Amino acid sequence: NQNHHRPTESRKGRTRRYERAMSKDSHNTTWRSALAPLKSWLQSEPKSVPDRKCDKTIPGKPYNSFREFGLPPRPREFNRKGFALSLLRAGAELEHSLAVQYLYAAYSISETSEAPANITALTWKTDLRLVAREEMAHLVTVQNLLRVLGAEPHLNRGPLHRKESKLPLPFKLERLDQESLGKFVLFESPVPDQIKDSDKDVLQTIREDLGNKSRVLRVGSIYAALYWLFMEGDEPAPDWPFLDKDVAYFRRKYPRKYHLKEKDFVSIEKYGDKAATAKEWGIFESSTHVDGASPRDTALASLRWIMSQGEGPNAIEDSHFYRFLRMYREFKKGGAGSLITNVPNNPRIKGAKGSGASGIEVGILITNPKTKRWGALFNLRYQFMLLDILDSLSESRKTMAEKRRLIARWASVEMEFVKKIGQMLPRMFLSKRAEQRAGAPFQTVFLPGKPSERNTLRSQLLGASGECLSALKNGKWKISMYTKDLPTAAIESSLLDAIARQDDEMRHASE
Repeated sequence: NQNHHRPTESRKGRTRRYERAMSKDSHNTTWRSALAPLKSWLQSEPKSVPDRKCDKTIPGKPYNSFREFGLPPRPREFNRKGFALSLLRAGAELEHSLAVQYLYAAYSISETSEAPANITALTWKTDLRLVAREEMAHLVTVQNLLRVLGAEPHLNRGPLHRKESKLPLPFKLERLDQESLGKFVLFESPVPDQIKDSDKDVLQTIREDLGNKSRVLRVGSIYAALYWLFMEGDEPAPDWPFLDKDVAYFRRKYPRKYHLKEKDFVSIEKYGDKAATAKEWGIFESSTHVDGASPRDTALASLRWIMSQGEGPNAIEDSHFYRFLRMYREFKKGGAGSLITNVPNNPRIKGAKGSGASGIEVGILITNPKTKRWGALFNLRYQFMLLDILDSLSESRKTMAEKRRLIARWASVEMEFVKKIGQMLPRMFLSKRAEQRAGAPFQTVFLPGKPSERNTLRSQLLGASGECLSALKNGKWKISMYTKDLPTAAIESSLLDAIARQDDEMRHASE
């Protein structure tokens, strides 16, 4: 009966155990998507919450606060810091998943049509790519928030190539159409208080059209909870981004003990040694930046920026919500929709690891002999991009500044490769039938936590890339066998040469 006398694991110990599990690579079955534990909450029905100034809720009238969508529950095994880290990782996966969905939708827009409506479609493409870029800036900002609490970066994401009913949120790679735009609008929605009545009518129509797929309105509550946790106490400052009447709800949901303490933060010196900056990632647009997150006040400012620009209860006029809402209205008018390439939902390459998560992959296989090799090469460059970002953010700015800059430059190069191949695939055949088009698969495995394991992964990816490049360069495919677009065929050789040079540089550096 020795187990009877075994001491119970402390809450701190359980939190550390969870953090260790979260850092494991995809081959360890203990790894879970940070969004997965929130599935029940994300999919539960909104509750009608009465205003405490009133005796009852008016039937049929929605309550004008995000309170009806609730705040994420705290699992029993988490202390305040563990809870904050779990929500930050969920936020990182959210930003990552949204970015790739926006890019996929942008790639589906044709750039070659001479129809008058093409101007509108190209504006949509520009807006989608800019929003995706801003989501990547949000993703890196969340890495800074993890750093300020002493945690490692989290660039993994949950699966996309699964049945939507099996996912915490209805993520899916799909072309730009009325349904996907409707989901984008809901993903980025602020609280009803900040939406005009005419816009609320559009949102109601979107919800009715999407049915069960409209379960996306809780994502902003994740950042609302984080904002409260990062506050020093229960008294909001003048820059409190929510309604005054919401304060009481936060206090009931997360008592004072949930606020992060000064001892939970790393020192400014330690934070600054590895935190990302806008300059090193080439982000200079006035509306897009990588915020710092040290000390507490800067962390709160970072969260306010993310919430106002995208996933949050508050929103600015040029937020993602208003941009997508404008696109949705324009799309419904008709005309430009004919310029969208009919790419498949969740295209995939057979044998790719997907997200590394359990479950059966769904989606359309790319089977054209040459196109599938370009799809495989796309997956490799996407994986290199994530690996480079993680490795760069993991290097010391003080002692490994040159290496940090080099790997950050590699990441920027890979972003261009991802963009170019992502735009080529919708112009290539999905199978041997010319009327079916392919798309960017965005399949990836989880990144290992240990540097030595990441070095092994990089070596494996370089080997796979070499095989892919050789097959694409030496294959005897006529242009008519995989594309009707001559400009796409014309840039293949120079793009393959550029990728080969990038691979050679990585090999040389590793030696």
